[in-house]
Amino acid sequence: MIEPKEIQDFNRRMGIVAADPAGLTFIPLPDERVELTGFPWIAREHRFRRLPLQPEAALPPEVDRLADCTAGGKARFRSNSRRLLLKFRRGPFESCDNLSPMGAGAFDLYVGAPGREEFRKVVRAHPEQREVLSQLYASSDGAMRTFTLYFPSYRSVEAVEIGIEPDAVLEPPEPLNGKFNGIAVYGSSIAQGACASRPGLNYINRLSRRLGRHCVNLGFSGAGRGEPEVAAVIAEISGVELFVLDFEPNIAGKYAQKLPEFIRVLRRRHPDTPILAVSRYPFAELPVRPQDVAETRAVLARMQDPALYFADGSAVLGNDFGDCLADGIHATDEAFSRMCDFLAPVISNIFKHPGGGPR
Repeated sequence: MIEPKEIQDFNRRMGIVAADPAGLTFIPLPDERVELTGFPWIAREHRFRRLPLQPEAALPPEVDRLADCTAGGKARFRSNSRRLLLKFRRGPFESCDNLSPMGAGAFDLYVGAPGREEFRKVVRAHPEQREVLSQLYASSDGAMRTFTLYFPSYRSVEAVEIGIEPDAVLEPPEPLNGKFNGIAVYGSSIAQGACASRPGLNYINRLSRRLGRHCVNLGFSGAGRGEPEVAAVIAEISGVELFVLDFEPNIAGKYAQKLPEFIRVLRRRHPDTPILAVSRYPFAELPVRPQDVAETRAVLARMQDPALYFADGSAVLGNDFGDCLADGIHATDEAFSRMCDFLAPVISNIFKHPGGGPR
């Protein structure tokens, strides 16, 4: 496909060189040799989508639209191919003044076994370019390596192919701890990944690497408002070992009122699964009120649910929290790092000592 001159000029200015597919075999995803997670309904619907197209309970229109964004999706595999190419087709670009095109629409590659993943490549292209062919990785030794490829946070993806040498091995990666849908995080635009500079740096993908567990990203921008009908759809996900609820940023002052019904809906299908409710960090122009934290804690305690936990996130960013905010609300990479540092030991403790109740 010949790109318009505007895209060619942009890629040339950015130093983005066209990849040569000659001699490579392209494998479309899904493929049984590639571990694909973050899309709980993909086996049934064959789409890179975070919620089902026709759920039992109707979704709010904006949640339904944002479910096409592939936040938290990842492909893991092992290969000894000396060259890896990535071919993909993504949905239309929607401009937003606080999201970079790379943070919103790029693929992000990490290399290394679980617990030793290191960043290697972010696949860049003109924001309006929908069909992309890019070199993903190159080596001279042909050693077996584990690859983790994160999907875009704020764009849809319609097709993905991985190009490898014809005689190379492609096989499933080392397993992570727990189940494919082990940690399901429901929340706001912050949970979805705004405003990480690239997909691998939002706090949910960081947690996945830190804990060696699969995470499902159910952040739905400003539409994650704790509706019971959304809880009913999320409750359809099987194999969840922990639900994390982080939607207070969208309903500041009403979190304590919204949480109980959301939790009750989840409990109908997941009566014993641990649930962690997290309170928000302060915004530049909207501080956290201590009475709101106290009310949320008290409401959860009254539910008398030993598998229900609470984490106070009001101090997670520290005294210099303003410098961690991209636009006064959304997280920078530094904020996401601090959120991961805060939540990782909390979640680890829940898995080690279940049944402790609200904290």
